[in-house]
Amino acid sequence: MERPLRVGSGATATNKCIEPYSADTACKSSCFTLAMTKAKEIVNALILQLGFFGIDLGPLSIGGRLAQFPGGPLPVLNLVKLE
Repeated sequence: MERPLRVGSGATATNKCIEPYSADTACKSSCFTLAMTKAKEIVNALILQLGFFGIDLGPLSIGGRLAQFPGGPLPVLNLVKLE
């Protein structure tokens, strides 16, 4: 049985495909931490504008491994947020 492609595979006007993202925000400099937190907010807003639903996976050491292709468990899943 073939897996459906992302396009048209569960996403509707109310249901959205999930796009994970991650970035390092912890740093000795509070200015850098604030800037990276703002950057994650901007990325999440962009994901929403594109019609997807973003999930913050945390720092790169964790989220990067989860979303890494090939090797991570998330790229092979077709996750959809149901509303």
